[in-house]
Amino acid sequence: MAALNAEDRFHLSSVLMSTRKSNSDGVDSQFLTSNVILGQSGNLGHEFLKLYGAGIGTITIDRQLTKSWISEGSVSDIRRYLQEIRRKTQRLNLLICTGITDPRKEFEVNLVNNLFPKKIVEASENLDIRIVTFGTVQEDWNLSNHYIDSKRQFSKWLEQFNPDYVLNFKLHTLYGGIRTDNNLFLSQIIRSLESRAKFKMSSGLQIREYHHQAQVTEYIDYFLKSEALDHPHHISHGQPISLRNLAEYIFDRFYLRELLDIDHSIHVKEDNFNRVYDRTIPGRFGPDFSLVRIGDWIERRLHE
Repeated sequence: MAALNAEDRFHLSSVLMSTRKSNSDGVDSQFLTSNVILGQSGNLGHEFLKLYGAGIGTITIDRQLTKSWISEGSVSDIRRYLQEIRRKTQRLNLLICTGITDPRKEFEVNLVNNLFPKKIVEASENLDIRIVTFGTVQEDWNLSNHYIDSKRQFSKWLEQFNPDYVLNFKLHTLYGGIRTDNNLFLSQIIRSLESRAKFKMSSGLQIREYHHQAQVTEYIDYFLKSEALDHPHHISHGQPISLRNLAEYIFDRFYLRELLDIDHSIHVKEDNFNRVYDRTIPGRFGPDFSLVRIGDWIERRLHE
């Protein structure tokens, strides 16, 4: 277990419990909701922390505690800890935002994306805690790598275990946030813009939905509050774009089209080329996809 010595490797950061009073459908009576966020140093967890606040009423827990939750036989320890928190609040949401996306790290990816959330789910049984987990829509495609497989394994386990207290949201491609994942398409484009190096890519016919991290947290929060609604299995706006069109827009925007090198003779064989997901995001949120918004985000990153 020597690999566990690298703290940032797992994004198993502090557990944060933010408490706030909420009103439901105009009812005057107030109830206290606590939100425990696992992985607040990562992009999604950080956005949830911004949404719920880290001021008065937020309790930070030493990260060494969550690292111990990975070990063998830790389910009982996790359960005792969650029971203590549960006794202090009327309602408890636990959002598991930990994750590793690098498909090259087989052991770490399976540990953090599959085995760790299983422990949390098992430890939470019959505690009246609502667990929120995150998968990827790529689980549904004919694709396989260590990252996708770890998410797929966890989703299949959930289907078999069938806990009614777990909400598992499959997400599309995210951007924004405080960390840059070097494996992502947009991150590679940003490095090309910074270095003025050629950006070589295949024909780019595969399509993706892009969502800003902050918007996703708002959608999830909406579904958590809308208890009468069944939560969707995926968060989708239904407006995908091909990677080629995305790259062309970005390099054109920064007047660096000469850096873009598309090899139209190279085609990715297995990917999503035509599947468009139905919109599941409530209409109250309005437009969700904007090339301009992506371009603005990249511009801010270039000036950091």
